[in-house]
Amino acid sequence: MAATFGKYPSLDKQWRKMMFSFYPYLSTKNRNATQEEWKIRRLIWDFKDGKAFSNVAHLVANKLIQLYGSETKNIIFACVPASSAEKNEKRYKNFSSMVCQLCGMCNAYDHIKVKGEKSAEHDNVDKNDIHNKQEIEFDQDFFKGKKVIVFDDILTKGFAYAIFANKIEKLGAEVLGGLFIGKTVYTTN
Repeated sequence: MAATFGKYPSLDKQWRKMMFSFYPYLSTKNRNATQEEWKIRRLIWDFKDGKAFSNVAHLVANKLIQLYGSETKNIIFACVPASSAEKNEKRYKNFSSMVCQLCGMCNAYDHIKVKGEKSAEHDNVDKNDIHNKQEIEFDQDFFKGKKVIVFDDILTKGFAYAIFANKIEKLGAEVLGGLFIGKTVYTTN
C-alpha cells in the first residue's frame, strides 16, 4: 500500500493502519499455481460461497485474541459487505457470529444493511464505482464511540476496505485496522 499513499488522501488514513492477511492469494491470471496456492484459492472461494466459514472463523478469532486479548470484548467486528444482500448473508452471517462467539467481540452484522449490488474491487472497476450501485445502511448509534476491526476476504488494492472504514469512522467510530484471509499477489517467488 505504501506506493498508493498520497494519491488518495481520503483513504491514506486507513491504509496506514494495521492490515493483516493470513495468506498470499495468487491471482487467477497466474495459471502456474502450486498445490499450496491452489489450496489457498479453494479456501477463499469456499469461504465466499459460505462453505469454509468455520475454519476461517477460528483463524480470525485466534488472531484477534492474539492482537487484543481480553480487550476484544470492547471491539466491534464488521465485515466489508459482499456484492449483494444475498451474498453478504451467505458469506458473513454465520461467519461473523462464530468469530464473535469465539473471541468475545461484538458482532456488527445485524447493524449493517446491504441494498443493491456493487462490483468487486478485483473486477478491475474504477475505485469510484465500487460502491456506487450499492447502498449500505448503518445503525449509527451502534457504532458511535466504538472501536472497530474490519474484515474482508481478499485484500487487493485496499479500496473497498478503506472506503468502508471511512464510512464507519464518519459514524463516530474508530477503525483499528483490517484482517483479510488473503492478499492478492500476481507472481510467486
